Amino acid sequence: MNTISVEGQQVHYRAQGAGPVVILLHCSSSHSGQWAPLIDLLSPNFNVLAPDLHGYGRSDPLPLDGRAYFERDGAIVTQLAAKYGPKVHIVGHSLGGTVALHTAVKHPDILNSLTVIEPVQFSLIEEAGIVSQAEYHEISSTVCGLVRLNKPRDAARLFVDFWASQGAYERMDAKTQAYVEQTIERVTDDWAGCSRHAPGQITIADLAGISVPSMILRGSETRTSARNITEIVHKEIAGSDLVELPGLSHMAAANQPGAINEVIVDFLNAQTH
Repeated sequence: MNTISVEGQQVHYRAQGAGPVVILLHCSSSHSGQWAPLIDLLSPNFNVLAPDLHGYGRSDPLPLDGRAYFERDGAIVTQLAAKYGPKVHIVGHSLGGTVALHTAVKHPDILNSLTVIEPVQFSLIEEAGIVSQAEYHEISSTVCGLVRLNKPRDAARLFVDFWASQGAYERMDAKTQAYVEQTIERVTDDWAGCSRHAPGQITIADLAGISVPSMILRGSETRTSARNITEIVHKEIAGSDLVELPGLSHMAAANQPGAINEVIVDFLNAQTH
């Protein structure tokens, strides 16, 4: 693991390989280790960087100063790009996908390409008035409430089962369960930052400004809200590819990476030839 200082916070990241730079951004309640199989696939041809976002893995906690997570985590991306770039390919899953979208909108000059795997940018379906926003409102308010009631295990179980499947939390090993419980408070910050009410939030119109080659991935068995988000992103980013992978749920990038990684590798290779 390597370390950089981002606005006074210590951020750890993995670095492997040589060539064009790819930055991999993990999902909520995860860490850079999520990407280990993809790093091995990409590193023969790319310089792969995978940070632990604030409050995850070995990185310092997310500062609670009123700024949404995407400003803090986006600063990790821009600083890594400044150190290794200047231009980078960005791949983000779920929470990481939202950081990738924000970076693409606010710092288009550093991007070579964009890959997002079911970005949980719930503000987009709120703005569009799509009924599936109710999924976001229910899960986020319930998880936040359980955290406030000092019931991290119940909150962790609800969170995992929402995105994976009923009973998924109980099927996890004890170490993974403990990590989800440990990071569930940061997850509540993620939920808050996905809202259209978060200061500095991106809008549907902002997406039209993304002009780099872009791919949006989703599983056929994902949540309706996540599906609707991918449809908005695909519609607004001109020329983007929307790829649906059969039989996969929202968490496939973390727990079934073999089904997704080859698609990502092929897309990134196509951008460098």
